[in-house]
Amino acid sequence: MFEAHAGADRVGTFSPVVLTRILKRTADEARSGALQVVSGPSAKTVHFEHGSIRFAASNIRKDRLGESMLAHKFISSQDYERAVVKMKNDRCRFGEALVSLGRLTEREVHTELAIQVQRIVLSLFRIPEGTYSYDDSSDDAAVASALPFGLPVPPLMLKGLRAIDDGKLILSVLPPASTRVRVSPAPPKGVPMNKLSDGERSILQIAGEGTEIGDIVRRSELGQSAASGAASSCSLWVCWSPLPTTSRRRPLRRPSQARRSSPRTRAKPWGPWKSTSPVATSSSRSSTSSR
Repeated sequence: MFEAHAGADRVGTFSPVVLTRILKRTADEARSGALQVVSGPSAKTVHFEHGSIRFAASNIRKDRLGESMLAHKFISSQDYERAVVKMKNDRCRFGEALVSLGRLTEREVHTELAIQVQRIVLSLFRIPEGTYSYDDSSDDAAVASALPFGLPVPPLMLKGLRAIDDGKLILSVLPPASTRVRVSPAPPKGVPMNKLSDGERSILQIAGEGTEIGDIVRRSELGQSAASGAASSCSLWVCWSPLPTTSRRRPLRRPSQARRSSPRTRAKPWGPWKSTSPVATSSSRSSTSSR
């Protein structure tokens, strides 16, 4: 995936597994571009900038900002109708119309727009099949409508995968069983580590400083009940860093050199367990970082 030359469209068959891999790679590599997913009559697009989500659009009426705000009773029917008229007369966007009418502040509009974008992204996890395309080029119209801030990808992956009931599908998201991984030295951006389930915490503890994915699956609840381990498999992936297949051995130091060397520093504790996070050695620095 993403083997094509920069600027070229990537097209393929869509599934939640494909979505997860695209989201993770986009975040890990800080990519910019647009992902479009088509399934039946629906077409949804997610725009990325440097690995974060900046905007999302949908041709489904209920996904629009005005309809979404009305459905969740953030605005009244009268507010909605007045904003629609304002949009037509002034040729502006719905949020701009609400601000112009004095109904909302710009900050409130941005908050609601962020909620709408998250709903569209999460709805992609419920699409069983379809087609997708990924384009590195930017869309000027989307940039003009984009949020003034980026939404981190990892917490949306966590929410999306937790909602999938097919355990085997979840497990197919993971890299090969022989892949060696360890807990990342820093938490993925935006992931609420204090809200992980007991199963997710257990899996992170099993991962420790490095082991194979297959071994973690066998030792965790994922090996016993794939369905019940769906959320855990998500934390398993987004909170891990891959380990190099081989590691160079450090040359032995003379006793005098060892005494003069300063003690190694440990990374700031962050994990779901009470002990500190793994020592920041060369293997952790060479691991893939998450945004």
